[in-house]
Amino acid sequence: GFTVIPGCAASADPHPVAPPPIARTPSQNGSEAALHALLDRIEAVAAERGRVTARLRLRSVQDLLGDETVRFGDLAYAAAEPPTGPAARFAVTFDRLQTDDGAVKPIDRRFVYDGRWLLQTDADARTATRRDLGPADPDSGGAGPAGAADQNPVLLALTFDKAAVLRRFNATLGDGSPEGREPGGERAGAAAPPPHLILVPRASSHHADGSDLSRVDLFFDPASFEPLQVAVEQVDGDRTVADLFEFDPRADVPDHHFDTALPTATGWDVQTVEAVEP
Repeated sequence: GFTVIPGCAASADPHPVAPPPIARTPSQNGSEAALHALLDRIEAVAAERGRVTARLRLRSVQDLLGDETVRFGDLAYAAAEPPTGPAARFAVTFDRLQTDDGAVKPIDRRFVYDGRWLLQTDADARTATRRDLGPADPDSGGAGPAGAADQNPVLLALTFDKAAVLRRFNATLGDGSPEGREPGGERAGAAAPPPHLILVPRASSHHADGSDLSRVDLFFDPASFEPLQVAVEQVDGDRTVADLFEFDPRADVPDHHFDTALPTATGWDVQTVEAVEP
């Protein structure tokens, strides 16, 4: 599934298979004031965001087996429209898959979230599932139902609400680098290193909504403060790394991109999963 996490001006398809992960540790020089200044800046940029498009590279590594897959595709995003409009929405279409042996094959998989419903389709297998994630969560900061950002942590980076993030996570500054991404890939001529934010679930909220996240690393463009990379670690050691390229924060994205209606063509195996009452 799309679990990362699930979207700068670099090539859309840099080195498809990433090198081993770079060690990422909290910065010893990061003051509390610097942390909150970064959180405030990221939140301010997110508040101005409307509709976004980006190229997406999603790398998934299974810790136990060491298997790695890399998916390439496109991301579309629409910010929440308070007070009565929809929560934040996204649509991801993956068109290529690369496996451990380096083979690349075309695929057609979509993940669309409309603020409540998550649609997953596999055109090759002709299967589709429409899943009700439940009503909007007032503490989500615009991300929608509880757990929606865990279904796609890139959504957390795009919606970024400081208060909502700090309710769920302990935040620290990091001094790592985006793994598997060429230096300077954020913006041509950028001199500063990408700001690095580390989020670890608070004990009071960990697993409260079924999440199995253990850590999220966010990297941002040092000039625009738009997201570059979202790296997610699960409690079982599995990791997912999402990279965003060709990020357009002022894109023209029509509403039909976020349509979660099931396919009506013949030959599809479709199902609807209703929300489970608490």
